Amino acid sequence: MVNGVFEKRKYGDQIDLNVTDMQLLDNVRGSLVHNILISLSDEQFEQMHFLKEHLADKGGCGLYFRVNDSNTRRHVTLASKRRINVDKALIDALQAEDITFKVNANI
Repeated sequence: MVNGVFEKRKYGDQIDLNVTDMQLLDNVRGSLVHNILISLSDEQFEQMHFLKEHLADKGGCGLYFRVNDSNTRRHVTLASKRRINVDKALIDALQAEDITFKVNANI
């Protein structure tokens, strides 16, 4: 992640980018991701066994589920007591199962 400031030069119309800080994404990911909302149908909810390997003992981020009932066209949002590590493996697993999700969702 790169932080910087755009500044217009005193003379002329050129704009400079002055880099003030640079960090690896792996080091700042924990502070950028606060929660994940996983939206799924009631049938998909029963097949979420692969999430166990991503649960966090310490740290991690909030885990929420939005379960949609296709018959009544209603949904319920559930908060988990457990926290989860959001990493590339989790994102790949959710995409492989064709499950929609939002990171840092307003819940």
